[in-house]
Amino acid sequence: MNETSAFVLSCSVNGTGGVGRSYALGIDYGTSGVRGAVLEIGARPLRPIVRQVNLRGVDGAQSWTHALCDLLDEFPSELRGGIRRVAVDGTSASIIYDGAVKMYNHAEPEEVVEKIRQVTPPGHTVASATSSLAKIVGWGATADFEHQADFITRLLLGSQHRTSDWNNALKMGFDPEQEAWPEWLSSLLPLNAFMDVKRPGEVVGNADPTWGFADGCLVVAGTTDSIAAFIASGATKLRESCTSLGSSLALKLLSDVRVDDSKFGIYSHRYFMNSEDGSPLWLVGGASNVGGRTLKELGFSGADIASLSDEMDLNTPLSKDLKLYPLPPGSRGERFPINDPNLAPALERGGTSDVEYLRSLLDSIAEVERRGFTLLEEYGAPYPTVVYSAGGGAYNPTYSKIRERKLGVPVRIGDSTEACVGAALLAEFG
Repeated sequence: MNETSAFVLSCSVNGTGGVGRSYALGIDYGTSGVRGAVLEIGARPLRPIVRQVNLRGVDGAQSWTHALCDLLDEFPSELRGGIRRVAVDGTSASIIYDGAVKMYNHAEPEEVVEKIRQVTPPGHTVASATSSLAKIVGWGATADFEHQADFITRLLLGSQHRTSDWNNALKMGFDPEQEAWPEWLSSLLPLNAFMDVKRPGEVVGNADPTWGFADGCLVVAGTTDSIAAFIASGATKLRESCTSLGSSLALKLLSDVRVDDSKFGIYSHRYFMNSEDGSPLWLVGGASNVGGRTLKELGFSGADIASLSDEMDLNTPLSKDLKLYPLPPGSRGERFPINDPNLAPALERGGTSDVEYLRSLLDSIAEVERRGFTLLEEYGAPYPTVVYSAGGGAYNPTYSKIRERKLGVPVRIGDSTEACVGAALLAEFG
């Protein structure tokens, strides 16, 4: 028994065996903490029981394992004993190998990316400094690497067998359309070095009884944090989209057309359900560096944004003197919807008031969002019919009106903004 397995046994508490109601558990591993949501299977409207714990120390096997134990201890044993399905989401392209971790934002040097670029199809998403594959090649790893969500899923199973899912495996080179590791990967690593891959929501196996879930509890293949957030939003139909309005701006659109171009950081995840005719659906997306981080670093607190937004008169024209592109102050570079590694922030406010300046900033972020959806449309994806919103910016009604006018479609707050709720829904319906 390894150290991690021994720790799991020491922190596990047996439940009641699942008498009474049946529940689905979703676990979301974020950048600084872990959140869990328990949903009663089949019950609507959603009334999730959500708990959160912080990571102890630096990211790694022990920290992630401690957090899993801490999180499950937040749920009463009687509730835990009714959990019959579990799914995990993790930060995309966060990798663990031989006890070491490279998180989602770790970038490999250009020579590693060039080595990958020489064997990949043009525009492939793995030809990026932060892709899972780049991190593996940078390590020189030849076996036993896995994503954050894969690692936690394996802990829940009590298994040594590595299993991933379509979404996490995408940035490692997996082809979700063919449902296989492509042959060109063998130029970098033996294909048998890669893990088995399942559809998100597909049953992987039974949970280890030491976790105290219901007898026969099923662990299903997970997903990434952004896709779990999309599922939580309530977007389920073709051409529906979800925009995450956090420190940065991330778009996801449900499309019947797959779009990929690493030049703009555009890539398509295969959705866990197919269209009515059985053909694949795709979550097409891209992420910009503009967003809430810029507002915070310019000195606007959450309270400031709320109060100043209430003072805005959206019927008066904006000053044409402000030409803003709200990248964070002092930063450089943008990828989507503009590909320019040297792009500098444009934040000059002139003599405008705080109200006018903030309104111009919000308008410019909304313009980046519009340009993002327009770029996806130029690549063949449909323009959205509705945009669901997640993240802190979703709850600002003035900002939502600005976005509706800019995008030309309804903007709504999602059913839930919690990725862990999306993971629980994946566990229930997958």
